[in-house]
Amino acid sequence: GGVILINFHEASVNRHLTPEVMDEVYRRLGGRTGDLRGLWATIAAVWRERGLPRATLDDVLDHIDHAVRVAGIDHVGLGSDFDGAALPAGLDDVTRLPWITYGLLRRGYTEADLYKLLGGNVLRVLEAAEATARRLTASPD
Repeated sequence: GGVILINFHEASVNRHLTPEVMDEVYRRLGGRTGDLRGLWATIAAVWRERGLPRATLDDVLDHIDHAVRVAGIDHVGLGSDFDGAALPAGLDDVTRLPWITYGLLRRGYTEADLYKLLGGNVLRVLEAAEATARRLTASPD
């Protein structure tokens, strides 16, 4: 099966992103069309105005735990995004990524689990997609 990629943009893991906050975001977006940058920017604006705390490393780890419980360890992978997105406190740049690994180890994840979460699952799915593409484009004999 596929892999759910977890991108730890603050909005995706912040426990303060309640239905009430999202209702306000949706009202502001109204019938506008656009891409996710408009959504994330609106969420960030509402956060600032309400003085909500930033998400934390523990929020990210809780988010990963939840995805693993729901989808299974073979179907979750992590993705990072440091192109100006609002990030959880303590994960402000790529040098902080090892803290996620450390946190997962402290929560009982094994080396085999980490291999899957930190790239193995994504590689497996990409390799399967490439094999399917080769099969579908192969010339008939």
